[in-house]
Amino acid sequence: MAKRALALAFVLLFVLALFSGCGQKTPAPSNTAAPAGQSTPAPTAKPTQAPAATQAPAATQEPEPEPEPEVDHLAPGHYAKTADGKPAEKYEYPLPLTERDVKLRFFTITWTSQYMPDGLMENVEYWIEMQKMTGVHLEFLQMTQANCKEQFAVLVAADDIPDITSQGQYRYSGTSEQAIDEHIFANLYDYTDYMPNYLWEIYDRAKDNVNLLDTAFVKKNKIVSFFGLSYSRAGSASGWSLRQDLMDKYGLGKAEDVDTISKAHDVLYAFKTQHEQTNFWPMTLYSTMEREAGKLFTGLNTYLTINLSIGLRLIDGVPELIGIGDDEKEGISILRQWFSEGLISPNYTGYVSNTDMTAELTNGEIGFLSLATGDASNYNVVCEGCNWQACHRLLREPNQTVHYGLSSGGVSYGSFCIGATSEEIPLATTWCDWQYSESGSEYITWGVQGVLWDRNENGERIVTDFALNFDRGYGWALMTFANCALSEAGMNGAGDKPVNYDTSYNDHAVAVWTNVKNDNAWVWRTGAKLNQEETDEVSGLTADVQTYQAEMWCMMVEGTTSMDQWDEYVKNMKSMGFDRMLEIYTDAYNRFMAEQ
Repeated sequence: MAKRALALAFVLLFVLALFSGCGQKTPAPSNTAAPAGQSTPAPTAKPTQAPAATQAPAATQEPEPEPEPEVDHLAPGHYAKTADGKPAEKYEYPLPLTERDVKLRFFTITWTSQYMPDGLMENVEYWIEMQKMTGVHLEFLQMTQANCKEQFAVLVAADDIPDITSQGQYRYSGTSEQAIDEHIFANLYDYTDYMPNYLWEIYDRAKDNVNLLDTAFVKKNKIVSFFGLSYSRAGSASGWSLRQDLMDKYGLGKAEDVDTISKAHDVLYAFKTQHEQTNFWPMTLYSTMEREAGKLFTGLNTYLTINLSIGLRLIDGVPELIGIGDDEKEGISILRQWFSEGLISPNYTGYVSNTDMTAELTNGEIGFLSLATGDASNYNVVCEGCNWQACHRLLREPNQTVHYGLSSGGVSYGSFCIGATSEEIPLATTWCDWQYSESGSEYITWGVQGVLWDRNENGERIVTDFALNFDRGYGWALMTFANCALSEAGMNGAGDKPVNYDTSYNDHAVAVWTNVKNDNAWVWRTGAKLNQEETDEVSGLTADVQTYQAEMWCMMVEGTTSMDQWDEYVKNMKSMGFDRMLEIYTDAYNRFMAEQ
């Protein structure tokens, strides 16, 4: 009996111990997860009533989660705006622009692949270093001028638009507005917060350029491109230049003082009659006649170009197509006289640019031609004793006020468009906009230190021997191993200037070429854009009109067709579609003005 009582006591003690253990619960750590590969066990059922002496632990407050660090360093929210939402200041991006592993497809062209390692842009140190700096890696779709439009059409047909396309609005067969509406290129107006540097420059420069906003904006709420800009706003970087060494030799004064068409004729005639050099020609034209529209006989207020787009001007608010008017007739008549006097090289139709007459320039066989500011120093080096200096714009009479021919859209040839289907539009837009910041502009201008430039013992920028002695000249060295302003956007020209490169010609030339009264009274409004139907109709008419114009102008200049045929030429131009083209552009202009 005593044994049974003792056993019963042990059982009661055991049961009490079980209940006592259930009433004391220890909370599990709040952030403890089950080991990998194991499931979290189901929670143990709680007793229906905890012992009175036991209280539940106080709930702990979870800490606020840390904000995710930025992996893309974009502009929105980091710069001031004006009351109407425009950028109030430029913005300096922190680099890299992204910390993600991202690659953008970049469709672009080059003219100088033969100088690049293995012929590839991706092997050029400029592009390699830019990718390291920005964190934006590029897959290059490298084209040539000859195949770029065809290859871009292939990508469009395959619905495979690259993230970034240089000069995309020219690669696409339709209008810029159509490129946006058909989702070929993104409407950058929807991403203006990501482009403070570009827009600040556009709005600021538009204060002095009536056409700049019309150029930068397809419509008031549509932007298709980043257009290239020059850091300097000094004015035109190209014009016509004379051989000052020959003018000194024959006592003809200074090139900068030759300011009228008649004075230029006298200088060229003196070159012809006094300079006895084999194969020498006082001047040359080009396959386009003028190399750049409006830069030769500026005082005529017209263009003397062929095989280029048809020029447009406004006279007292009335649209006019250039090509059949009295001003053009006067210009062709002057060139006819000069050609008959042996002042113009008969080889001009073979010269697309100055690189096509390298031998003639090296041998000093030309006395008057069109030059960009970077060209003269190169030709003065390759031609021993030559001294090219800028000639004044040629006017009808001294101090004439020019109405047309010297205005531009304010942008360079290069541009960037962003693919509408890109998954990286904000980053691609940022990459473009960085190239308009102060630091980005300086980098794209000069490239990697040690290639095109370096610093001397005084910390001053100097041009390297490699750049100075580059086969195609210093200007092409910059466009091969840094930003190529002919195809790529960005703001070119920032940073301190090299102390060992003579810029005196450049500075003097710009001063001479801009020393002219110019009211832009006849300038065409670039906002008067054609719609797609009008574009297609004009395109269908243009080829025949341009071909006929080029044939007739060349024959008139060379004397194989008499200037007496001008009226017949005008009649034929009109019947071939010139009048219809004028009607179309007039309609576009009237629509544009109605929206103002």
